[in-house]
Amino acid sequence: MKKFTHLSVVTFIACFFALSFVACNEQNEGEYNPDKKISRIFVETDYTSKYLDEKWTWIEDKLTRINYIQDEYFEDFIYDGNRIKTVRYSDGGRMEFTYIDNYIDKIEVYNDQACIRYYNFTHSDKKITRVVCNYNYGISKASNPLDLILGKVVAESCAKSIAKFNCKKASGEWDTYSIDITWDGNNIIKTKVNYDAYSYTATSTYKYDDKINPLYNSMSHLEEGVWNEELLFQSKNNVIEIATDNSGGEYWKDEFVYYYEDNYPKQMSLYDDDGDYEFTFYEYE
Repeated sequence: MKKFTHLSVVTFIACFFALSFVACNEQNEGEYNPDKKISRIFVETDYTSKYLDEKWTWIEDKLTRINYIQDEYFEDFIYDGNRIKTVRYSDGGRMEFTYIDNYIDKIEVYNDQACIRYYNFTHSDKKITRVVCNYNYGISKASNPLDLILGKVVAESCAKSIAKFNCKKASGEWDTYSIDITWDGNNIIKTKVNYDAYSYTATSTYKYDDKINPLYNSMSHLEEGVWNEELLFQSKNNVIEIATDNSGGEYWKDEFVYYYEDNYPKQMSLYDDDGDYEFTFYEYE
């Protein structure tokens, strides 16, 4: 059975706290100041009982740390003004963010010694429309910046597509892929992963409800791996369906059900084509 990278951790955070570098009218890319602040995230799956998965620490309006309880691992967020400048990992790695004016330009991911991955961003009409990633496959545990930028749910769908391709590659190789992003207002409705050198593509489409995504405009959850099913772009509303097909003829679909309190999700239920499920529970300050 496949392991879910929780929406709270990968799926929903991509949607929820995916440092959605999406430029909105109120905030610049790299800023995250939600009306409701997540304090703890619990997870339950078809093979585990309910457990505490994440604990979020805030100082005034800034998220300063996320503790991943099960992994005994944490990420610290360092700011330049109101923007996230650096994310430091408890294992010695880090992510560095570079901006041009109001927009994200580049993200570099380091282990304790060297750069192992970097992302370049293209914008159109104040939205990120293309991401190009150069990465050293198989090196180190490192967060996926795209969770912050695209949101966990979107990042997760891309991660699945990339994982299906990367499983055929040797550890230690440097390679490049790109992601093209289509928007409808402040929601991502389509992503296309492109491995041009290998003629591999995977296209995902997204459907949403009309409720508030608590991770909108956030920059957390940069899960390990090249694209842990958590796209760095965060959509404004909560995704209810992701359908994906690739150039290898494969097709899969994930569906999400939410339970709300004051228009914010208290629980998210994820169901996949294999009959597996994952429940994510959110507590707010």
